[in-house]
Amino acid sequence: KDSKWMDVSALTTPVSPVRIKRSRDGLVSMDGTIPGSLVHYTVDGSEPTKESPKFQKPFPFDSGKISALVIDKVGNLGPINSKTFGPAPAKWKIIAASGHSDPVEALRRASRSIDGDRNKCWLTDIGEGAQGYPHHLVIDFGEARTIKGVKIHFADQKRTPSKWNLKGSQSTDQSPLLLGAKSATSWEPEQILKLNQEVKIRYLRFEAANDGEPDKKSLFVREIEIL
Repeated sequence: KDSKWMDVSALTTPVSPVRIKRSRDGLVSMDGTIPGSLVHYTVDGSEPTKESPKFQKPFPFDSGKISALVIDKVGNLGPINSKTFGPAPAKWKIIAASGHSDPVEALRRASRSIDGDRNKCWLTDIGEGAQGYPHHLVIDFGEARTIKGVKIHFADQKRTPSKWNLKGSQSTDQSPLLLGAKSATSWEPEQILKLNQEVKIRYLRFEAANDGEPDKKSLFVREIEIL
């Protein structure tokens, strides 16, 4: 009945890849896929080593590249994992969205695309009665932000639009201007649209369309990031 009959504290935890996560409010946390070993990391683009800082508690990180590895008790190094983040979506809010007949539910679902968690996705209605394409959402950044582009993480090939575009504005009274458009010739789970020049906007409108596949009606998005 004693669950602590074997002391394994002296055993070496196998090295493993590092999971790097960031919460919606911009706090980064890291641990090994197999917990127990020390995580060393860098935030300046260099590769981490034994001399790099040790991860001890979540820390704020707005944008850039984080690289990390696990080092076990005898000094073995695990594989380096890197992740690049755009600006944290702490102040972002979805103010308009398609995908459900109830506007409140449509907003709730679409908010998953900016929650910082790629395991919680924006999925529009599926099945009989689904409205289908085109789909859209509008993000309020909470303040004017300068952006260079947008990265969208799609979750499912069968629920990825054939083309999409971005529009932006400084206020809700201003008609949004077309910032750029993208068409996918093949399946790309992560799609990046880089703008011809930086723009400063507060409101970003994402519009998704589907051409040539009438049975494809739903949209499945993991996360939307700005560059």
